[in-house]
This record gives sequence, C-alpha cells and structure tokens, in this order.
Amino acid sequence: MKTTSLLLSISLLAASVLIGSCKKETAPSTDALITGYDGRYCGCCGGLMVTFTGNSNPSSGFKLIDNFTDLGLSPTEVFPLQVKITYVDLPEKCGGNHIRVTKLQRQ
Repeated sequence: MKTTSLLLSISLLAASVLIGSCKKETAPSTDALITGYDGRYCGCCGGLMVTFTGNSNPSSGFKLIDNFTDLGLSPTEVFPLQVKITYVDLPEKCGGNHIRVTKLQRQ
C-alpha cells in the first residue's frame, strides 16, 4: 500500500512539473493601419479594413478584421488609425481574407 501511494505521489508530482513548465508562445505585435469600414456589398465583405505595410489605399493588400466590435473602437472613429496589433489568420473564412485581432494598441 505504501509503495502504491509513493508511486502515485511521484507520478502526480512529475505530471504537475511537466504541465507547469509548458510555455505558451504569443504572436508578435505588428504595426498596422486601419483604413476604415468595408462598404462593399458581398457575402464576404464588411468589417474594418487593415493594411500592414502602411499603405493607405484600401483596395490593395488589405485584410478584414473579423471581431472589430470587440476592440473598443467607437462608430465615430477617425480613420486611418495607426495601431499595433496581434492577430491570427482565419484561413477558413471567405478565402482567408479575414483576421481576428487578439490585442490592439493605438499609436
């Protein structure tokens, strides 16, 4: 009985050390320019347009922010808006042109 208890204690200790030592990697922040709302009428349109090169031309090289209502931006924002964002691509949504912003910092 003592051996089983000791073995169980050692196993639990080893499992907690292994789980506790896992390190979650975070994506780096990226400089971006939110150029405004996407006013096109199509099934995959809508949301905020963002570029990563500082290009303020919204018709070239932009992505659409999927969760723009969660970012604390007001409807009266003045665009373009310089930001630093952390995001994940959403390749399964509308041909991969959408992203989900996980962190937004105004610059």
